[in-house]
Amino acid sequence: MIGNPPVWWVKGEHAGVKVDLTVDQRGPAFHHCGRFEDLGEVGSAGYIVHARVTGTVEHNGKVLKIAEGHGLHERIIHAGLVPQRIDFMLGRGLNWIHGWGKEFTWYVISGEIGPSSSAMVNIDNELSVVSGADMAWVEETGFWFRPKNKPDEPT
Repeated sequence: MIGNPPVWWVKGEHAGVKVDLTVDQRGPAFHHCGRFEDLGEVGSAGYIVHARVTGTVEHNGKVLKIAEGHGLHERIIHAGLVPQRIDFMLGRGLNWIHGWGKEFTWYVISGEIGPSSSAMVNIDNELSVVSGADMAWVEETGFWFRPKNKPDEPT
């Protein structure tokens, strides 16, 4: 991956797969963990970026073309002490939900238990953010559990 925000390139070949993708950022980064310039000896920083993806993926002579694809780039750094996941993954854990359209993108991160909850909407390169469990949340009304397949069953 070659990074020169707001554009990244994913290029190369490994295990018979050739990749040549351009990842173009769709708007400002959403710093859901804090900003890197504010990161001290201990703490966290990180962001989510939604992007448009174009390019090709090739395998076994077949070229797959991607046009107007959707991409996501997330970068998180923990300094000093990596937080225990159990502290903020209580209950059923965290929900990360993203959505894309031609005109906008959105993202919500919400935990069943704990203080972490925030959401963003990116319209025309303008980022709107709300934070706090009383402002942004995901309410799970049901879930699907897929038991492990038996060895002779298809996945």
